[in-house]
Amino acid sequence: MSDVNQPYQTLGCILPDLVRASGPFRLRESKITIEFPHTEIELGISIHLRTDQLFHQSEFFMKWMKQINKDLVDQQLESIPKYLNFYSHILVEMYLDRMLLERSKGLGEQFYSSLAMVDKAELANWWNSRISIEEMDNFWKFYQRFIDSKFVLQYSTESGFKRAVSNFAFRVHQYKISETDAEKIYNSCKELELTIHQDWHAFWQFMIDGIKK
Repeated sequence: MSDVNQPYQTLGCILPDLVRASGPFRLRESKITIEFPHTEIELGISIHLRTDQLFHQSEFFMKWMKQINKDLVDQQLESIPKYLNFYSHILVEMYLDRMLLERSKGLGEQFYSSLAMVDKAELANWWNSRISIEEMDNFWKFYQRFIDSKFVLQYSTESGFKRAVSNFAFRVHQYKISETDAEKIYNSCKELELTIHQDWHAFWQFMIDGIKK
């Protein structure tokens, strides 16, 4: 929903997630400002928060999550004994990212290239106004690792997607996903893809209309 040709807006669109992942901070609202690049960062944050709310409250998300959750329950995964609702939620988001990468060639590389253009001093200026300058260096290291890893690009291949799911499960719950379960999860996602494909244009029109309101 953001313009990947605008580095600070692109950064703002992922800052709520990055800030939460890097430390004990939360960005629950955007701020009004006229100072550049603060304006672009805050616009991105606003887009993220609105998009996140729209998506997770949409009938599309509920429908997709219900489908894959039922499929995973039926698969009787040995590697994920609990929290299937949570993993269903995550898998919908991850597979939607995968489909975006497939349908918009070069978008992932452009996304990371845009983030790499962010200036540390400019970000520190915004960071000091919103959080705490003492934490900026730690966040900047985390941010550079995020860019260097190009994590989302893994989703574009079957093996990369399975590896990303396995790494996530181990990082969050120390679950070790077996090859058999990884294959079951991937097949469930492929079934979900058919449903998302049918809903694709209606879903994105819903999101665009919701952002404009």
